[in-house]
Amino acid sequence: TPPTTDPAPADAEPGKKHDPRRSLVFDIVTKAGPTGIGPEAIREFFARAHPNAEPPHAATIGRWLDADPRIHKPSYGRYAVRPDHL
Repeated sequence: TPPTTDPAPADAEPGKKHDPRRSLVFDIVTKAGPTGIGPEAIREFFARAHPNAEPPHAATIGRWLDADPRIHKPSYGRYAVRPDHL
């Protein structure tokens, strides 16, 4: 029989509802390049790119990116995509 629920997206935390903003945050970090980007700058870019959506809090952004194995911190307070995931 087919599953009764849709499988969770790859970027969803177990036991938590998927937030579509999470993939948008990853896209912003991807575009930031190898030097990375900080959570507040991500919030600003998110607000400009998606004016009808509420930007996630900086702490939420940090939690999402810290949990993502594709992300590393090239310097303090900045997030970038690991070179082997580009």
